[in-house]
Amino acid sequence: MTNLALKLKRLVECLFFQCALKFLLQFGVQLLMYASPIIYPLSTLDGNLKFLVQLNPITHVIEGCKYAFLGQGSFTYYGLVYSITFSLVVLLLGILIFNKF
Repeated sequence: MTNLALKLKRLVECLFFQCALKFLLQFGVQLLMYASPIIYPLSTLDGNLKFLVQLNPITHVIEGCKYAFLGQGSFTYYGLVYSITFSLVVLLLGILIFNKF
């Protein structure tokens, strides 16, 4: 009986965690998309705001696409390496977290 109760408790915890994590991931991705320089150019920002926007890994991908297709924008290898590294770290964390449950 205790084993069944523990399994049900574990099931409820996993379902709640995954639902909450799904909501947080959706909210985070929306926030990153609004903070990315799609409409406004990155060159118009200065100081701390530019630094904060450059922490967004999507920023460097968008700026690289702007540079490739429009000839405007800023492409740096630092931004490319940062985006790839950030993506790989998030991928590895996701694999570790979701394989655990």
